[in-house]
Amino acid sequence: MGDETREKIFRAAIELRYKMRSDQRIDSRKRQIGYLLLDLDFAYRDSFYSGSLVRQIKMIEESFDFNVQIYTYPRDQFDRMLYKAVCGDYCDALVLSRYGGEELVNELVERLPIPLVYLDDSHGLKCSSLSPNMDAMGRIAAEHLYQKGYRKFAVFGGYLSDYRGMRGLGFVNFLKELGIPSKDIIIYDEEYGFNGGRMMALQLIKQLTREPVGVFSHDDDVGFSALQAFQEQRISVPNQVGIIGCNNAVHSPYTYPPLSSIDLMANDHAQTLLRMLTNSMKENRIDTIRTPLKLIPRGSTMLTPD
Repeated sequence: MGDETREKIFRAAIELRYKMRSDQRIDSRKRQIGYLLLDLDFAYRDSFYSGSLVRQIKMIEESFDFNVQIYTYPRDQFDRMLYKAVCGDYCDALVLSRYGGEELVNELVERLPIPLVYLDDSHGLKCSSLSPNMDAMGRIAAEHLYQKGYRKFAVFGGYLSDYRGMRGLGFVNFLKELGIPSKDIIIYDEEYGFNGGRMMALQLIKQLTREPVGVFSHDDDVGFSALQAFQEQRISVPNQVGIIGCNNAVHSPYTYPPLSSIDLMANDHAQTLLRMLTNSMKENRIDTIRTPLKLIPRGSTMLTPD
């Protein structure tokens, strides 16, 4: 059987909610929630929102009488993963992280026989969605660095044409509103992760002048590797470079200096998500919620204006 034929069968079975065996359901006494994670490389990593959220959800699922089953597959096996959740384990609702734009998500909603909550800052969806405000992350970081006295800035992992770049766009737009000229805002679009952070740090070092630079890192992993690169090159943090990360990973307070970060408050979001799932299953409600954020200032951004 070819891949195209197999995909058509999976799609038809999902739409019909075909159930292979009545005894396959993992726990018939609880409502079964399928949590679909497509990005295997960082699905459970604390420095990413999805990993933190998964951990928090598993800690509180019992209080909602849920069994949350995690499914992780490569993107090209999405329909196989969906078939397993909907037809094999007979889930009552699905949570989906980072699938695509609103057209793709709405097409998926049309063929799903059960409710879906999408974890992204998207608009115009036919399903409930939950996400931190991506634009606000960048704006919070920009305001913090500006208040600390930085007047030159950089974004690590901007990807301004990518959906992840909403964080970077918020950062850049807020600085422009403050009157910072474009020539004083550098955008580095390298890969994410530890290697990308190091590469962007080394690029910035070549462009440093006497004036300190405030850096917004797309996530804490990038921030960790950038800190290490600055130390290796004897660049003072925060006096030459200040850096703020995002996601407030568990080890952010223990770097040298401790990494300032934006806490996405995954513990609060987990509670909100499970309540949304309850509403979706009981009342067929569609909610769009942008969850709060909190800045955690630490030693990496403690430059004081003269």
